[in-house]
Amino acid sequence: AAQREFTILLQDGNGVALPDMELILSGYGRQADFNALSGASSKLAERWNSEPLGGDVRKTDAEGRLKFHGSEFFSEQAMALVVVAMDTEANRAAISCLYPDARETEITLTMQALREIELTIDDAALGIADADNDLSLVVGLAVESSMLFHQKLKGRELVFQIPPGDYKLFATHPLSEPLNISLEVKSDSLVDTAVQISLTLEPNRLTQLIGQDAPVLRDIVAWQGGEPTTLEELRGKVVVLDFWGYWCGPCLAAMPELMKLHDELHEQGLEIIAIHDSSMSSFDALRQQLEPTRNELWNDRELPFRVALAGKGPDEQQTPQGTAIADYGVREFPTTLLIGRDGKVLQRIYPHQADGNLQLIRNLLDQ
Repeated sequence: AAQREFTILLQDGNGVALPDMELILSGYGRQADFNALSGASSKLAERWNSEPLGGDVRKTDAEGRLKFHGSEFFSEQAMALVVVAMDTEANRAAISCLYPDARETEITLTMQALREIELTIDDAALGIADADNDLSLVVGLAVESSMLFHQKLKGRELVFQIPPGDYKLFATHPLSEPLNISLEVKSDSLVDTAVQISLTLEPNRLTQLIGQDAPVLRDIVAWQGGEPTTLEELRGKVVVLDFWGYWCGPCLAAMPELMKLHDELHEQGLEIIAIHDSSMSSFDALRQQLEPTRNELWNDRELPFRVALAGKGPDEQQTPQGTAIADYGVREFPTTLLIGRDGKVLQRIYPHQADGNLQLIRNLLDQ
């Protein structure tokens, strides 16, 4: 790819080349920076570029062509290039993806009239009290394997414009199953109405566990920091389950806060269990991986509470990160859960919110 020259020909719907037109070239997984386009409407700037990740803006030559070398954009980390042309005055655009190993090194982009998309998200099943002020919902749009935009959505409606083509539309929330659909936007000059799409988010496994008995910790292969235990044996205590991995920076950074919780409240009845994913089969191996972290982040301290190593169990395809991880529906790390004295899952907590967690757990212990 580094030695190949690529050419993009930009034309209108009649096949006429478009000279002196701006194109955005944006690396894999990066968002096209529509704010960089001259004349970009405020609507596009708002909807497409709320979290800009950048792009290289260039112009076509007198023949409507843009040439560049693959080495300018392609690397081991960037194996696709999103190419976007936008003409807001004429309400038209073109989008395509280019790959370093493409058989053809010249692609033709044809400008088409923009279609308006009206997206509505139904998240009633998640039980969010104030959805309009909840900024945890993320929506995004991809073409082939590359992201066009993704943004946190305030409220539950989004309006944006895209040219006809095939896309992937997704929505995700910490409380929901991730949702993605194929979106085919058709070109129809006789239709001037918006494309209306409604997505319904369903609660994920973790959300469904709130208020329910905490699942048994299955297929734990080893324990450290205390005798093997069960959640049944810990009934009557407040329990924090922290799902983590040595490879997860935020997990390692959160451990000092969990240590503080242990130091402050263990004698009052708090039990913390840190459940490591299945990437480690022994504590000797884990100890080696954690040595730099212990020195740099943990003040040379070992974890003072129980640590459990998750095993995959007999059905490894269904539990690639460990049976306990799957049983709790954990999809992101760290995930930290609070379990009440009655053994029921109360809520998810975030270790960096140290003061709030301390007060919350104190209140539970006082009950």
